[in-house]
Order: sequence, then structure tokens, then C-alpha cells
Amino acid sequence: MMPIRFMILKQWRQRPLRIAITIISVVIAVATLLGSRTAQRLVREAETKLQESLQGKPALEVTAAAGGRFDPTLAKTLASDPRVSQVTPLAYRTSIVRANGRKATVLLLGTDLQQLSSEHATKLESGKWPANEEEIMLDSAYARQLQVNLTGEDENLVTVIGKRGPRTMTVVGLLKSDGLKELRNGAVVVMPLATLQEMFDLEGLVDRVRLQFTSATSPITHADLGKVIPELQPKLPTELQLRRPESLVVYQEEMMRATDLALNFATALSFVMALFLVLNTLRMNFFERRRELAIVRAIGSSSRQIAQLLMSESIMIGLIGAILGIPAGWGLAKVLQLALKEVLKAELGEPRLAIQGIIFSLLFGIITVVMGAWFTIRQARKISPVEAMRDHEPATSEHYSLKLVAIACVGWILAVTCLLLLRAEKVPALMAIPAGNLMLISFLVLIPVLLPPLLKFTARVLFFPFPVFGLLAVEQLNRRRIRTGLTVGVLVVAISSGMGLGNAISNNIDDVYAWQRRSMFGEFFLKSVEGTTTEERVADLQAKLDELPQLAERSEIRFRPCKLGELAAICMIRDLPANQPLPWNLPNADESKMRADLNSDMVVLSSVLARRANLRPGVMVSIELNARIEKFPVAGIVQDYINGGMILTMTTETAKSKFNLGLPNVMILKTKGTPTAETKQSLAKLADDYGWALQSWAEVSAQLDKTLNGLVAALWALIAVGFVVGGLGIMNTLTMNILEQTREIGLLRVLGMSKKQTLVLVFVQVILIVAMGILLGGSAGITTAYVIDWVSMPLLAREVPFKLQYDLIWFNLGICVVIAIVSAILPAFRAVRVRMITAVAYE
Repeated sequence: MMPIRFMILKQWRQRPLRIAITIISVVIAVATLLGSRTAQRLVREAETKLQESLQGKPALEVTAAAGGRFDPTLAKTLASDPRVSQVTPLAYRTSIVRANGRKATVLLLGTDLQQLSSEHATKLESGKWPANEEEIMLDSAYARQLQVNLTGEDENLVTVIGKRGPRTMTVVGLLKSDGLKELRNGAVVVMPLATLQEMFDLEGLVDRVRLQFTSATSPITHADLGKVIPELQPKLPTELQLRRPESLVVYQEEMMRATDLALNFATALSFVMALFLVLNTLRMNFFERRRELAIVRAIGSSSRQIAQLLMSESIMIGLIGAILGIPAGWGLAKVLQLALKEVLKAELGEPRLAIQGIIFSLLFGIITVVMGAWFTIRQARKISPVEAMRDHEPATSEHYSLKLVAIACVGWILAVTCLLLLRAEKVPALMAIPAGNLMLISFLVLIPVLLPPLLKFTARVLFFPFPVFGLLAVEQLNRRRIRTGLTVGVLVVAISSGMGLGNAISNNIDDVYAWQRRSMFGEFFLKSVEGTTTEERVADLQAKLDELPQLAERSEIRFRPCKLGELAAICMIRDLPANQPLPWNLPNADESKMRADLNSDMVVLSSVLARRANLRPGVMVSIELNARIEKFPVAGIVQDYINGGMILTMTTETAKSKFNLGLPNVMILKTKGTPTAETKQSLAKLADDYGWALQSWAEVSAQLDKTLNGLVAALWALIAVGFVVGGLGIMNTLTMNILEQTREIGLLRVLGMSKKQTLVLVFVQVILIVAMGILLGGSAGITTAYVIDWVSMPLLAREVPFKLQYDLIWFNLGICVVIAIVSAILPAFRAVRVRMITAVAYE
């Protein structure tokens, strides 16, 4: 027997186009997986960097289990743990600070500053660390606001209002605005712990004790903290508990989680398409070479040697495709990185190919082709030399196993069962991806069973004026129904993923826009700039705004970090005027009841926060805000997108009775009638004079458009890959069909069929394949859209109003038709150019 490598090279020289298309399909599969995995890694790295920038080094906090203050000596037992590098007591209080005729409401932090001075020396912008109980540090931004200057004799003196009255203290150091973020928790005045305890009669008690970790051999990251808590908790008395510190990164975590899930979903669908294309191409190669393989068998080769030949060829194809797919994957990762950078508003690193990724890509490419070749090799081992040499492709070769049909039915039932368990939250959310793919693959396996009756019916409907062309096309497609089923399957995956995922994206975007219109009920928005305002200046600005005749209404919003048990969130404190709708999409009856509840000192939770905290309407929730813990009844659960959904809302009047409000973050301004250029000019002057940022409704909407468009572009890029794979599948199948129909076409030409009629025959086959793809793919796409909506609550903790996006459906179907027709042009004209003498002699 000729050496395997020579036989493989001979076959490749004879069929370069088909081998090229097979390799391209592997390239697409590898590039899609590698590109999305690289993009996911960049997102996770950005999340880690964001956590470090917002939270500082990995740390845990000890708090009182029942809330309130506690003796810090109870937590000293944790200092003996070798992983704990520092135990820092912390106490917080809200107070008023006066300096140079100005005042500001600030959050005070008391801690052991001498313990921190050596480790955090770089956090100082100027000055020094306090050396006694009368010296404090101030945030540099607020120092400029209060006109505190360390160089002047009296300009560095401030008055802090405590429980025992005012106390004059000396500012000796200015902290960088982002300095000591891991300790400050929003505080702008940092003082010795003993001073704060004395001023507010804390009697040696603290609000928290912070644990910091260092280990040269095995560093602890933010991701490791969840494992550390159960290990250290037994060392504390029962009245204390360990928890993660409050985090400002929750929005990014939720956004990145949803993005990661979408990338996984789109990648899995693209992989299924590529796998079907590889399987289809390998089967074509096998059937076209049946006669040659039969000859090899006839001269003494065993079925094992035939299998070895095909497996060796598959491995070579997989290896070459993987090698070419690696740079293609890097290019796809670069495109996704640029899109996700806009979506997440985070600094993503450059895509890089690690040695592990390269090895994984090589193995993945080889395994993909081997999986696709497995069915072919099983059939190749059963080749009968006499049967194969009698006919180029006997009819029995397309026999479809009932066992395979039974397996597909069982797989579909298992997938539905898994989705039911997911809906009931009995299995992890990530199970949605394998369950959805199993359902889709099971459906694809059943396509060859459905094709014969569907093809006949469709041909009669579409080509009733030309029954001969319909009959010939149906005969050719049914004769190779497995291959036709695989081609239709590729189209089904492309259409169903485009319709299903696209419909979900569109519904979410529509809901975000509807929420934005209700949440930001105004024409202009003033946003505070940190460190540029005081209470006097805000009061003066409010008075000036109320004097403007063009303004009809002004409402204010405050965003404050808070905690619900272990969960960090944002408390939105806002005015809810009676003449404006509530900022959530609610039925009229529910809106009036919820407004009454909010005016009765109740709070509203977003669906994401409610599910994470396992809360429901009517229960009492403890909210920790500004170092105080208060309980509120939950009025209802709503859909809210601020802070990634980790947000609760209360009215300004409710918050004023429980907490110190501080300065507003946003003022929403509603004008009388259509806003004019003069109105905008007046507001812009006030914003400049008082150090606020002015935005119009159009500018706010443009920012949201930019974010959502980036997300849509990233996901549609992956869906587009699926349509490219589908186009390659159609081109490959039609090319092979034309080769296998060479003799039949030649005979038809001899009997009088013209070139034009030959072209029509090819395009009739294309139209039938596309019709099957549209019929089955449309059904699968609508089903996918409903399934995604059905499991959206356990997946993303949101239930978006569902509606079919008919424009999107027609767009997907139209793209499918265009790609199919374009893909058919080359094989169609190849059929026209077949010479009759050569065709009749073809075997």
C-alpha cells in the first residue's frame, strides 16, 4: 500500500477547493473559540484590576452580627493567622466641617494612623501623617473646596462638629483623592481613632475591623476571599461576623457577568455550526472517494488501514486549520476588545496569545475534525469493494439509523428537563448553554427525517409551474438527505442564533430605553463634580435655578453606597413629584399603590438586588448607610439598570428622617415647553459658575446609544461569523452536489437540456435548501427567543417584556437568502461549464 502521506497529498492535489473549504471551516471554529475566550480573559482581567483600583488590596471586614459597634479586641485573635498582615480598627461618623467661612457635610474616619503611615506613605499628596490627637488629614479635593492650605498659619485650621460640640483641629496632611480607598469608604476626613471615639462618646468601640492579607508564597486575591471567610469565621466570637468590604465595582461585575454569558452562548452556537460544516465536508470527501477507497480495499488493504488513512488526513486538516485559526482568533479578539471597551467603560488590555492558548487551539482544531470524521470513519470501515465499484454512491449509503433518531429524542427531552430545572433554579445558570445547545443539536439530528416530506411539499408549492425542475431537484436532495440535512442544519443554527439571541438583545435594549425615558424625566441634567461644591454653594445654585422662568420643575437624586447584609449596593435617594410617572414600567394600579408605599417610608428594590439578597415585597430589610443601620419594609420589586441592577430606591423625605442626606449628585430640570437655546445658555452659565456639569437629554441618550451600540456590535460580530459559516456550508455542499451530478447533468444535456435550464436546476436546489433553512430555522429561532426569555430571570435576574422583533426576523431570513444565493453562484456556473462528453464518461 502506498504510504499514507502520499495518498493524502494526492487526494489534496485532486480536490484543492474542497480541502481549502474544510480547512477554512476549522479556522473559523478555532478563531471563534479562541477570540471569544481571549476577550473573556481580558474582561476578567479588567474586572480584577477594577476591583484593585476601587477596593485596594484584598481585605475582609469584621462587623457586629446584629449591627452596631463592638469592642475591637474581640477580633485580635485573627492577627495570629499567618495570612493576615494587618488588623485595622475603623470607626465612621457623619459630621460638619467648617473652615475659612465655608462648611461641608463629610464622613469622618477614625483609625490607627501610625499603624498605616509606613505602608501607605505614597497616599499623601502633601504634608505629613498626624503625630497627635489634634492633627487630622483631609481629602485634597475637599481641601481645595474649603480653601485649606498647609502653608498658612491659620489656613490649615478646621472645626469639626462632634457630639460634645465643635473642636478645632489642624490639617497636617492632604490625601490624594484616590488614596486609602480601601479604608476610607467615602470618608474625606481621616483622624486618629481615639480622637473620633472621644468626640462622639464611642467608649472605645468601633464600627469595623479590617483584615489585610499578604503572602509571598501564595498571594490572596479578591477571588480567594470567599474561601477565606469560612476558614477564619470560627476564630471569632458568635457576635461578630466576617464579610467582604463595601464595593463600588458591583455594576461592572454584573455587566461583565452578562457579557461573559453572552460571549459563551454565541461562541457555543458558532462552534456547533463549524462542527456541522466540518462533518458535512468530511462526509463529502468520503463519498466522492468511495470508488478509490474500494479499489484500495480490493488490493488488500484492511478496514483498519482505511480508517487510519482517513484519521491521519483529519488530523492534518485539523492541525493546519488550528495553526491558521490562531492569528485569526487574535484578530477576532482585537475586534471584540475594542467593542467591549466601549461597552464596559473599562480599560481592557491588549489581546495576547499565551502558550496555553496556542496548545489549546491546536488540540481543539484537531479534536473538532476528529469528532466530525468519526461518523465518516465508521461508514468507511464497512465499505464493500464490489458495491462501491458498481455505483458511485449507492442509495443505501444514505440510510438513517433509527437508533440515532431515538438518541436525538432522548437528548431533546434531557435538554428540556434541564431548562425546567434551571427555571426552578435547581441547577446553576451556566447550564443554560449546554442545555440550549443539546436541544438545538437534537433538533438538527432529526432534520434528515423531516426533509423528504417537507421537500416534496415545498417543491409543489414553489415550483408548481415547473414540476420537472422541482422533481429533479427533490430527487437529488433526497438521494443525499443526510448531507442535505447537514447543510440545512448549518443554516438552521445561523438563523436560530441570529433570531434568538438578536431578539433577546433587542428586547433588552428596548426595555433599557423605556426605563431611561421614565427614570430621567426632564430636558436637562446637572451633575455634581467631586470636590467643587459646598452646602452654601448648592443652596445658592438651587435658589438661582428656582428663579429661572424657563424651568417648570427641579428634582434631585443622591447616590449613596450602602449594604444589605453582605451585599454592596447603591441607595438612590430621589424626589418623586406627584405629576411625574414613577421611573419604572408598572401598571397604573400598581404605580399608584407603589407611590403611596414609597411616601410611607418604604423602599423599592431592583430585581437583581432582590434575587441576590433573596428578598420579596412586604419583608423588612436592614440597610447600612453612612455607618448607620435602619430597617425598612420593601414596597416592591422593579426593573432597574443603574449600578448593574444592584440598587434600591427611597424618597428624599424617607431618607431625610433616617440619615444625613449630604449634597445631591444629580438635579433633573424640566422646562416649560420645548427647551430653547437661551434656556441651555442660562443653565450652562450657572453650571460653569458653580462647578457642575450640564447635560441635555440628547447628550444623555447619545451616551446610552454609544454603550448599547458597542454591545450590539460585539455580539452581532459573533452572529455574523455564524452566517459566514453557513455560506461556506452551502457553497461546499453545492460544489460537491455538482461534482456528484456531473454524469446526470451530462446525460440531461445530451437529451436536450440547455445551459440556462441547467443553471435553473441548480438554483432550484439552492432555493429548496434555503426554504428548508428558513422553515426549520425560523421555527428554531422563535423557539430559541422564547427559551432565552423564559430563563432570563435565573440567568440575569431580570424579566424583560417579551415581543417578537419582526424586523429582525425578516433581516435574518433575508441575510440567509442572500448568502445562499451568493454561495451558489460558483457551483452553478461550474455546472454550466461541464462538457457533455466528459460528463457522460464521468464515474
